[in-house]
Amino acid sequence: MPTISTIDHAVVLGGSMTGMLAAAALARHARRVTVIDRDELDDAPHHRKGTPQDHQAHILLDRGRLAIEHLMPGLFDELLEHGSRRIDFGQELWWYHYGRWKIRCDTPYRLYVQTRPLLEHHVRRRLRASSNVELRSQTEVLEPVIVDGHVRGVRLRSRQPSAPLELPCDVILDATGRGSRSPQWLEPLGFGSPREERIPLGLAYASRLYRRPPSAPSEWSAYIVYATRPAQRRHGLLFAVEDDGWLLALSGYGGDHPPDDPEGFEAWAGSLDRPDLRDFIREAEPLTKPRLHAFPFMRWRHYEELRLPMGYGVVGDAMCSFDPVFGQGMTAGAMEAEQLERMLASGRGFDSTSFARACARIAKNPWTLALGEAARYATAETSIPALPLLHRFLDRVFACSTSDPVVYRAFLDVLQLHAGPESLFRPHLLWRLARGKPAEVGAAAPMRHPG
Repeated sequence: MPTISTIDHAVVLGGSMTGMLAAAALARHARRVTVIDRDELDDAPHHRKGTPQDHQAHILLDRGRLAIEHLMPGLFDELLEHGSRRIDFGQELWWYHYGRWKIRCDTPYRLYVQTRPLLEHHVRRRLRASSNVELRSQTEVLEPVIVDGHVRGVRLRSRQPSAPLELPCDVILDATGRGSRSPQWLEPLGFGSPREERIPLGLAYASRLYRRPPSAPSEWSAYIVYATRPAQRRHGLLFAVEDDGWLLALSGYGGDHPPDDPEGFEAWAGSLDRPDLRDFIREAEPLTKPRLHAFPFMRWRHYEELRLPMGYGVVGDAMCSFDPVFGQGMTAGAMEAEQLERMLASGRGFDSTSFARACARIAKNPWTLALGEAARYATAETSIPALPLLHRFLDRVFACSTSDPVVYRAFLDVLQLHAGPESLFRPHLLWRLARGKPAEVGAAAPMRHPG
């Protein structure tokens, strides 16, 4: 399919993280970019009705950080100035995983932690500073205008009483999340409906913000309890965020969900494989009530298999939404936006088919990682060849990453989306896995290693 060599006006549907980063990518190459969102996109940190999960804890993986730095250089220094916390993944993260503590050692990774509203606020500020970007809030998207297989515009209606209007454009990127209507828009126009993979999870997670108590040790900045699947379904994490905040997040699979009442929420925290999270918050001042968010399934819509209209793309959760416990969503969206910018910078122009295939390649590794863990629960209903062998191999990786820094760093490379799962099968790692002596199950404290 022919490409759009020069973009006059690009419209991004959806003003969350993926949508704004896609707009930042387009702003470098399009004459004009408009971001459309139903919510109010004001210039202050705030929770948005259209992003109900923004009360929850969010992790940005290192590969996503690099993608955002490519699009918005210096953003993370700015976030640190406004309260974001930078945590050394190897030395400051306390991680209890499958019954053992991860080894604490030097790694190349730093975790930037803040609330979702603070992160979105600073990304919006960067966009507002672009002279060719408009953020149009309180506006509903009715449908794209596609003529002779080409994007020609989008029909909109203001949330205030008004008649619909048509906004001309030559590129549309759908970043409207899991509620995306692209399948319903494209099929009647003859472009087909994407094949959909749907993996049931029965997941719900709840978060509550506390004020960190003055007596809390400084090393309690990042603490994760990740249970042994499939016997256990409950997980939890605690992160230090801006304004001396502690964000406690609890998650449960297969219908085993954390309560959203304060007493039940804290009691549930004490039921984890380790009760430490409940102990930490006993002296902490609650700042919000627990907020519960249900996530019944992962979903991947395979737009790369369709003949898409010229100038049309689908990104972020609108294309593929992963298990949020793995923290892959924002990172995958950032990588897609980075891919878009590099495609345009190469001079190749915007090719809907090529871009859809590139986004599918980005989604493959995080989807595979999340799918492999989901498959440990019978409710996931997945069919993966040699699944028992794969799980036994991963169990060995998990165990040896509690005592061997080389194995742990290789495991982190995969988790941080710098490498694919196949990298764990390199000969020197297989040798270390065969000879490794994992840490003791249920040990009282994580090991330390100088290397």
